[in-house]
Amino acid sequence: MWRIAILLVTACSDPPKQAFVVDGFVDEVTSSGGSVIGVWEIAGTPPKYYKLGDGVRLNAQFTLGFDTDPPPAALNADGVGVAYAVMLPELTTVPDGPVNLQAIGVLGISSDTA
Repeated sequence: MWRIAILLVTACSDPPKQAFVVDGFVDEVTSSGGSVIGVWEIAGTPPKYYKLGDGVRLNAQFTLGFDTDPPPAALNADGVGVAYAVMLPELTTVPDGPVNLQAIGVLGISSDTA
């Protein structure tokens, strides 16, 4: 019966497609909620940034999901790229594409080390 229940839930639900999901913690919380976006660095001088990935923050935890692959320019020769988790004010939305970090009200950003 347990397997049937799981199959029914899966068959009845239609969650958004997400190829990859990241859950994490925030060191310093300034408000109870917020928006989270993924920002990929495009190599260059100066570097450019590409927004891809959306999520939410509740208290000291966040979830960030990616539903498509990052742009090829955000990947190194081996096909590996790293996204920064960027915290924004609650209910802030930013369309996927090139982004100016100074123009979107950044409250916090993940460090550049893993």
